Amino acid sequence: MGDSSNRNKEDNSIIKSKLPRILTIYKDRSFSLQLRVRVFYKICIAAIFALLLLLISSSYVRIIGPQNVLDFQILFPILTLLCIVGGCFVLLIRGKYAIAAHLFLISTNLCIWYVMFFSRNEHIVMKLDTVVFILAIINSIPLLINKYKSTIIFFYHICPK
Repeated sequence: MGDSSNRNKEDNSIIKSKLPRILTIYKDRSFSLQLRVRVFYKICIAAIFALLLLLISSSYVRIIGPQNVLDFQILFPILTLLCIVGGCFVLLIRGKYAIAAHLFLISTNLCIWYVMFFSRNEHIVMKLDTVVFILAIINSIPLLINKYKSTIIFFYHICPK
C-alpha cells in the first residue's frame, strides 16, 4: 500500500504543468487549469504585442496618409483594448483567471463590433473581414472558460443572428 501511494505522489508531480515563474500562484491548482493559464498567458502577451504594433502602424498610416490627421475613432478602441488586455494580464498574474478570461473575451468582442459598426472611413468589404476575428474569439471560449460556464450563452447572444 505504501509503494502505490509513493507512486501516486510521483505521478502527481509529473502531471503538474511547467508554468512560467510569474504564474507560481497556480502551482497547486489542477492540471487542466494550469494548462489553460499557460495558454491564456501566451495569448495575453501576443495580444499586447499585436495591439501595440497595430496602434503604432495605424497611427503611422493615418499621419502619412492624405489627411495627415490621426483618426481617434479607430485609435481609441485599440488603445482601450490594450489597457483592458493589460489589466487581464495583471489579473491573471494575481490568480484571478476566471475574471481575466471573461473580461478578455467580452472586451475583444465589444471592440471588434465597435469598429465594425462605427468606423465610417472604411470600405464595407474591409469591415466584413472583421467577422473572422469574431469567429476566432468565439471558438476560443471553451478553451478559456472553466468557471461560470452558464455565461457562455452571453457570448453567443453578442453575435448577430
